[in-house]
Amino acid sequence: FITTLSTLRTCPKLLAMASRRRMADGTVFVDRDARHFLEVLNFLRDGPEMFQPPADDDARRALIREATFFNLPALAECAR
Repeated sequence: FITTLSTLRTCPKLLAMASRRRMADGTVFVDRDARHFLEVLNFLRDGPEMFQPPADDDARRALIREATFFNLPALAECAR
């Protein structure tokens, strides 16, 4: 995934992870499920107004877990 520092700044936990886990080439490794990480990034970029929760119940539950991990209660609420 590619994102900006301004997007990372909207999530303090993700920003902290990015500052600690830089690889030699400057990229960041985030050890989370890629299936849902794009939705997390899109939520951080676009906010709750534009968010469309997954239709699938399992995907919604997984996204809520990711939101909880990243301490994003607004995302968890939108995914419910």
